[in-house]
Amino acid sequence: MRVYIDGFIYAHSPNGGVARYVTKLISHLSEEISPEILALDSILEGPFQPHHSRLRLKSIPRFSFRPGRLAYFVEPWRAKFARWRSRADIFHPSYFETLERTPPKGTPLVITCHDMAHERFSNELDRDGRWSIAKANAFERAAAIICVSERTKADLESIYPAMANKAFVVPLGADSLPYPKCGSLRRNSQLLFVGGRNGYKQFDFALKILQELHRMGLKNMRLHVAGAPLSNSERSIISELGVLGSVKVHPYPSDDQLSQLYQQSLMLIYPSLWEGFGLPPVEAANMGCITLAREQTTIQDTLADGGLYGSGAFASDWAEIIRHAVGSPDFLASLRTKAHVRAKSFTWEKTAQMTEAVYHSLV
Repeated sequence: MRVYIDGFIYAHSPNGGVARYVTKLISHLSEEISPEILALDSILEGPFQPHHSRLRLKSIPRFSFRPGRLAYFVEPWRAKFARWRSRADIFHPSYFETLERTPPKGTPLVITCHDMAHERFSNELDRDGRWSIAKANAFERAAAIICVSERTKADLESIYPAMANKAFVVPLGADSLPYPKCGSLRRNSQLLFVGGRNGYKQFDFALKILQELHRMGLKNMRLHVAGAPLSNSERSIISELGVLGSVKVHPYPSDDQLSQLYQQSLMLIYPSLWEGFGLPPVEAANMGCITLAREQTTIQDTLADGGLYGSGAFASDWAEIIRHAVGSPDFLASLRTKAHVRAKSFTWEKTAQMTEAVYHSLV
């Protein structure tokens, strides 16, 4: 079976979780699948490299001739021609917007719905409605919609009830990241924040938790941040809270570096208001790092009794949870065991198998 993958996400957000998902999915598809990726320029320059024995990579050089505006205008036509030549059985774009700019007709279209954040937080993420419109168009034309969790499927159906009959739940997998060659020692004074820091991710709330811990007398607590470099506004908030010397940023860490951060950290702080799935908490569980997340989110569905959960809007309440955990090593050891058992049920092999089942249902 030939599966054509539009590589829009590798140009739009090459360091993000969606690019990681696409890469892991391709790399774990069976030998029955012949994946083909079309991307702008070369995805081999990015941090995520898909591997499959039958993989074919094609690229369109961005702005390959002058004037640049004309080159940009013809990009979707070059993408359409490349897809037409592939003679694919399934078209599974990496995102709900494609290099063709509009979802194509003809070949069965499979769309992965990671979350409904653009709809839930439109004032922050989609003020002009561009992404929500693109998602609605993609959902309408899709033969199947893969939702990464039951909560995401319920969210999709609450906003687009007509999509219920073509929605499938395929949970994401998570890696047991490689252990660093050098040994690492878990530090009870090290907290970790991983991933995007948009408003609904509540990074500023995590900083307030750190501030409250210092007020409680735990002044040795440090917050390590894995992701994009700090913005000027984030630096200002850190300075205003008085924790400037207690925050360390690790820009776009490699898997080895992220593995070491998980191993060294007492806890992953994950106060996001909403997640479609949430890979970092599962990766953390695989590496023995406890997660403190918000109640009533998909993180609680995933980790169950293997995580810690905060319910209030006050950072002091969350800081108290951490303070109690620091003084309860047996409790933490029990949590690590429970979380590790839960995390082992989420594998990329299972994600790929369930995705292939969706493909086969359409051809």
